[in-house]
Amino acid sequence: DPGCPEFRSRFGSTEQALEVEFSTLTVVMHKESFLDLKHFSNKFLTSLSPKTDKGGEKGNRGKTREEEETSTKRKTETENTEDTEPEKEESPTLALPTNVVSMNAAARLGNLGIQLCDNYHNLAQINIKGLESNVIQMRRKTVVRARLEDLLVQDSAQSTLYPRILCIEDEDVFSIKFVAYHQASEAASPVGAMDYHCTLRLGRLQLVYLPKFVMNVTDFFSPFSAPAVATQAVDTAQSLLQQQVKEVENRGHRVGLHIDVQAPVVILPETCTSPDALLARLGDLNIRNSFAVEEKVPVDKIVVNLSSMQVSRAKFGDQQTLSAQRLLLEPVGLHVEVWRLLHVGGSGLPQVSISGKLENFKIHLGQPDLKTIFAILSAGESDEGIVEVDTPEQQEQEEAPEGNGDGPQKSGTQEVSPRTAPNPIIRTKLTLKFDMDGMDLILYKANNTESIFYSLDQDGFSHFQLHGISLDAETRDNNTLEARFLLQMVMLDDIRPKSPLAIKKMIYHYNKQGTSNDTSTQIQAEEDIAADKENGNVPTSVLTTLDVVDAASALTSHKPLVRMTYKQDEASQDLDLSMEGLRINLCIPYLLAVAEFFAVGSTRQEEGNVERSSSSGARGESTPAVTSPPPTPPSQ
Repeated sequence: DPGCPEFRSRFGSTEQALEVEFSTLTVVMHKESFLDLKHFSNKFLTSLSPKTDKGGEKGNRGKTREEEETSTKRKTETENTEDTEPEKEESPTLALPTNVVSMNAAARLGNLGIQLCDNYHNLAQINIKGLESNVIQMRRKTVVRARLEDLLVQDSAQSTLYPRILCIEDEDVFSIKFVAYHQASEAASPVGAMDYHCTLRLGRLQLVYLPKFVMNVTDFFSPFSAPAVATQAVDTAQSLLQQQVKEVENRGHRVGLHIDVQAPVVILPETCTSPDALLARLGDLNIRNSFAVEEKVPVDKIVVNLSSMQVSRAKFGDQQTLSAQRLLLEPVGLHVEVWRLLHVGGSGLPQVSISGKLENFKIHLGQPDLKTIFAILSAGESDEGIVEVDTPEQQEQEEAPEGNGDGPQKSGTQEVSPRTAPNPIIRTKLTLKFDMDGMDLILYKANNTESIFYSLDQDGFSHFQLHGISLDAETRDNNTLEARFLLQMVMLDDIRPKSPLAIKKMIYHYNKQGTSNDTSTQIQAEEDIAADKENGNVPTSVLTTLDVVDAASALTSHKPLVRMTYKQDEASQDLDLSMEGLRINLCIPYLLAVAEFFAVGSTRQEEGNVERSSSSGARGESTPAVTSPPPTPPSQ
């Protein structure tokens, strides 16, 4: 009772409270036992359903008259009592303050253990610890909190090097707080007022992706799942999500975001017994938003920052211990800003504006790295096609009559639209602007294949650079699209320490700066003639007379290497592509060396798969290691 003197001091201004706590719960999911229980329950329900229907019909027929008589008697008695009883005075309602909690429900789960097994072996062990949830309902807002302390999924196979499939490396797995404000329908609301606010923190998780383990888990749960029910649930969830998104867009709800996601670690091993793996740190993700007014229109500004995203090649020991690692993808960052109009008015601002920038990143790749990548991809491809899904064919059959009916509808709308809307207002729906500083791909050809570390001076093979990429796009309500793509610089260098070639730059971009057009063309013609006399070997003076665009000057260059514009409307499509200042030196020995570089990694992986399939009974190293052929001399 809010009128109680101890309502605030003793009960914490809470009208109703509910608390549920589970200490420990252990579930052994035995596959055959659960299947027997499922069949028994289905037979039991089917056996009871016809009997209950017949008995219900007889009972209803026999008791309809008695029930009608008793109901009429009760109605007359209640009417008489209502007439004789005096009217009760209504109790005065108290004006409750805003901090009064009408309902407080909390649930806690100390420890939950789930074991997946069958008659032959144990599949997995799942442990969930410290799960808490809380719902607080107040006069002006509703608060929902949830927190998970620990999560562990273990592979019960004894021969695996990766027993921990999913584990936590931080204090908490996640903690979320969602607030729904009830004063959202008020007309006059300040700029910073919000309808919803979400605060999410996700701890650093470690996930091991093993296709064999995933296949075993899906096979375990496949007898319990119904494909028709699953597809129907997915369809209904998608439709509900689309409706909610449309409602948010139409009503202009203000949702506050405060999301912090620690870098999840994903381990991609070749097999469950192989120490070679890829280690991917997906980066720290931060999402913030704020509300402002631009041109008298409320705008939702969302800022997304992704930092420290990197990929490494690693070697693991017993009990999933990391022994060595080397970066394949150096840490890279991404910055994205999204502007969303809460109310579409008469302003010229686009409904959604997205701008992003990707920092310069470097990739270091060697032949053993290619072997590991091909092994992981081949393991994933071998498991594809196990589960057959018939939904695409059903979708095609359902979409076929809709497609046939769209033709006459379009022709009818084309006749009516000029009468109903002679001068429509064309607004900009989406603007996109994305910039990428550049990419460096460095290939290594190491002599020592056992080590995962390389040296640029001794093991360098090729260096590919791509800098100054920008993309702009814009869409409007009349289904028109305009896009522009710019590329400033491309360069490919031969960085082998003992390269027999005289030409080191295979592809590069040049600008004619500091000289007139006539003199530059004369110089270029003279150099081309000299190059022809020397069997295609261009002297080093080319790089001094022609201004070669490097990575530093690519972003400030006024003449891009590639310029492309694309326009699309209801009637036509236009594409304009121009390229200027690109020079390519075709060198057959270098092309053969590049082809050999990528072929050796794939052939080694194919031979490794053949050896694994042939030596299933015994383990031996009878086949010799594949050695790469010597480089082709320049004379050939």
